[in-house]
Amino acid sequence: MMARIVRNYRAYQCKGLVERRRNRITKSVIGVYHAEQAGLEAIPQDPWATVCETHSSVLRSATLRLARRSMTHTDWCNECAEILRKRPA
Repeated sequence: MMARIVRNYRAYQCKGLVERRRNRITKSVIGVYHAEQAGLEAIPQDPWATVCETHSSVLRSATLRLARRSMTHTDWCNECAEILRKRPA
């Protein structure tokens, strides 16, 4: 079986960073990283990490698509989830 080639990610000159955004509701800065390239622990089944850079929370994902989807739904970060709970309806 051939090893899968993964491109080198380096957005904003930050190793492993695929993209970074500010969440519109929580105002937190969220980044998606190729975890191993960013220096995080290598977990073969979950190579992608969505990081709440404001609160230092990490969510690991099996695919880049899932990691990117987590950027808008930040209830996986405890502090962001608390902000969402306190938000008026």
